[in-house]
Amino acid sequence: PGDIVLEIGPGPGALTEALLDAGATVFAVEKDAVLAQALERLQTQDQRLHVYNSDILEVSVEALLGDHQNVKLIANLPYHLTTPI
Repeated sequence: PGDIVLEIGPGPGALTEALLDAGATVFAVEKDAVLAQALERLQTQDQRLHVYNSDILEVSVEALLGDHQNVKLIANLPYHLTTPI
């Protein structure tokens, strides 16, 4: 509870939902517009889910996260994307 998590490529949101259920605040960056829109169904009453329909390679992570520090990063990505990220 209370963790700030940047989730890259949440897809349909199985892990996103578990993180929210555990009390985390999740910044989810999903490239696929349909999947990004579908994630909105997981929104919590206290608005701990922030969904961005963007390519993580084109996003300013600093601008996205604002003043949040000690952010945890999770992702399920192809290996070739890990270095540029």
